[in-house]
Amino acid sequence: MTTKTTASELQAFWASDDPMFWPDGAYVEGLTLMVDGALTDEFDGTDPGTLTDDQDIKIIGGAICLENGDERDLETQFRKWRKLQSSVFLSVQAPKDKLDEIKAAIKALGGTIR
Repeated sequence: MTTKTTASELQAFWASDDPMFWPDGAYVEGLTLMVDGALTDEFDGTDPGTLTDDQDIKIIGGAICLENGDERDLETQFRKWRKLQSSVFLSVQAPKDKLDEIKAAIKALGGTIR
């Protein structure tokens, strides 16, 4: 199974300091992503911070490795983390002539735009 997300949401998960998902000493191995339709493992074990916010991501594989030798499936942990969040990440396509109105509506309702 693969999980679709955006680079922005994946980076938020990665930056999370929630010990439920990132206990002390945890690290990632085998991270494989599909970035805008191209399979890549160039982020294996490193922060995927070089992705741009608007890129489409599919999490293909990876494990969060714990100090005690246990491993957690990265995709499963990401989905659990996502369910606990109070906000969502969106990728929006809009007519150019309505862009300012759409941005204003999102901001008026408490959203942020990157």
